[in-house]
Amino acid sequence: MKKIIFFVLSLAFFLPAYGNENEAPFLISTQNLPNPIFRDMPMPAVEIVSKADLLTIQDVNVNRGNCKRSTNNFPKKLKFGEKALFVFLPQCNVIQINVKTDQGSWEFNKQ
Repeated sequence: MKKIIFFVLSLAFFLPAYGNENEAPFLISTQNLPNPIFRDMPMPAVEIVSKADLLTIQDVNVNRGNCKRSTNNFPKKLKFGEKALFVFLPQCNVIQINVKTDQGSWEFNKQ
């Protein structure tokens, strides 16, 4: 009986830690920024906000690398609540975003 109680208590203690294993440690959003040179060609941007105490963004790819970033500023370290903005060259229609961090990699698809 003690083994069963210990097993049940162990599950209750450990399951919450693994419940969000696939959840990204950041929030992600996209936006179009005004292009300072060509006003009719907005520049797509990906904004990442850290939900972890410390997060290192190692790479952000859009459309499997087919969209080129305007700058290459990696790695980027963020504390909880801090954000980073990654701007891509115009004429890119964001469909898929891959984010690689020190805590794993995540893929996001626009619906």
